Amino acid sequence: EVLPEVIESEVLDEGVEDEIIETPSTNPEGTNVGTELSYKSWIMVKGQTRAAFEERVEVTLTNVFNNTDTTLVVDNFELGEYTTSLSHKVRKTREEGFVDIVDSILVYTVSFENFSFDYELDYEVATYDDGYTKQLMPYHQIGTIKDKGYKLEDLEFIIEGGCYVYIRKLLTHAISVEFQGKTYDLTAKVELRRFVGSHPCVVNSEPLSSTVTTTGEIIESKLVVRRTWSDGKVEEEPIVCYFGAYIECENYDYKVIRGYQNDLAIVSSGFSLDVVSEPRATEANFVTCTRYYQKWCVNYNYFDIAINFIHDEAVYDDGILKCYMPGATQFTDIVNATPEMRAIGSSQDDDGTYTVYQFKQDVSAKVDGVTLTGWGAMEIVAYE
Repeated sequence: EVLPEVIESEVLDEGVEDEIIETPSTNPEGTNVGTELSYKSWIMVKGQTRAAFEERVEVTLTNVFNNTDTTLVVDNFELGEYTTSLSHKVRKTREEGFVDIVDSILVYTVSFENFSFDYELDYEVATYDDGYTKQLMPYHQIGTIKDKGYKLEDLEFIIEGGCYVYIRKLLTHAISVEFQGKTYDLTAKVELRRFVGSHPCVVNSEPLSSTVTTTGEIIESKLVVRRTWSDGKVEEEPIVCYFGAYIECENYDYKVIRGYQNDLAIVSSGFSLDVVSEPRATEANFVTCTRYYQKWCVNYNYFDIAINFIHDEAVYDDGILKCYMPGATQFTDIVNATPEMRAIGSSQDDDGTYTVYQFKQDVSAKVDGVTLTGWGAMEIVAYE
């Protein structure tokens, strides 16, 4: 349609109807997935083409508030906290005479650490533009959006292609949208799929019991697990690991101190923030064992020492259940004995008179009821 050339125009009045017509919004299969809302927006324009004109330009604007239904593949089901955000985008535009109508989307995004999903709230905005006068036509804005939280439910696992096994959960989230004094509830159904392996593989796993037994300085860690496989097999297996825990006996280089007043004392002590680890061999199914080295730092009024505290930890992970094996997770009841300073000789040199001491610091701690002891030792040359 060829529109006449407008050589002069002005807007006399404008308005938007309060009446909202609601109809179900359906997908291509005919299923109701939300609500479509339509209303009239109008503008009264006076102008001049080859002849004077005065007309009411009216368009129907439509909002569509759809529920969300999607499937996402995730690395794990550890959801944690989530955030929400709003953004805008344009879906398409159309023309009705001198009116350009933009089909816009207000996107409400729900973001978890490893995935996100959107609600798309469609709304239309019209602009009258006859080449002389250009003006946005009135429209109803989307009001307050309230987040109503989510729930998570277990679903049956599936096998795709006869080979690929996914375990699944259904996340159901909800929001409410205010529009022209009325509230519309929307729901997102998000199927979360996690790939766990090729059929047959473990699809469910749960701990039945855990115990810690100590013999001398050896700690026996036992976890009993029930596993269900994708072929229907169910098994119960006791997982056993043997942990070591030690306080290393350290011999340091000698130290020289000056102005010694026979008053050596501990000022403070604690673990260094630096932890060194190395893998440790283990024969238990689905278990990874690690040995950790921590420095217990003892600070004196003349010098410092650091004694190695060593312990093992293990993680059970069959692809479904991931947890620490019981025991040997931390040192407790750490006690620094009174430091020993035993004189073993004295002499003098160009720097003055000095005494040689044999220094020893005993330390004790507990792990899973086992009392451990160790020490640090060295010679100290103390000038008066």
